[in-house]
Amino acid sequence: EDADRRAHNVYYPFDNKKQWALARFLSENLTQTQIETFLKLDLTKDMALGSCFKSALKLRDAVESLPGGPEWKLVELNLKGYTTKKPIRLLYRDGLEAVRHLFGNPVFAHHMEFDGVYDEVLQGGRRQKEYSEFCTADYFKVLN
Repeated sequence: EDADRRAHNVYYPFDNKKQWALARFLSENLTQTQIETFLKLDLTKDMALGSCFKSALKLRDAVESLPGGPEWKLVELNLKGYTTKKPIRLLYRDGLEAVRHLFGNPVFAHHMEFDGVYDEVLQGGRRQKEYSEFCTADYFKVLN
């Protein structure tokens, strides 16, 4: 259900980017008691902050309902015929989970580019395109 709401509002459960930014600031910089005191100020009560800001507990619940990042995974590698003094450990995140997190996270919502990224440079007297990302090249467009 939350995913459907996030499809229409990337800042859900907050109403907009300003509310999300305020919630982030409060959560990262103040204790629950300090947040409660802030929310009880007359100035704060006069602001249209939405239901997430009724109490420190409601705010914490809203922040905790935000999608989390992909979890780290750990694998110990054992290679036949190769011994080590210490185990070889591979620490990684699932690539698909990481992409889902990036596309579903409001922090990145307005910072993703899907258009070609290249500069035109003069090389040997000729103008050429210099690509900064593989996915922006003409060949990549053919693959899709």
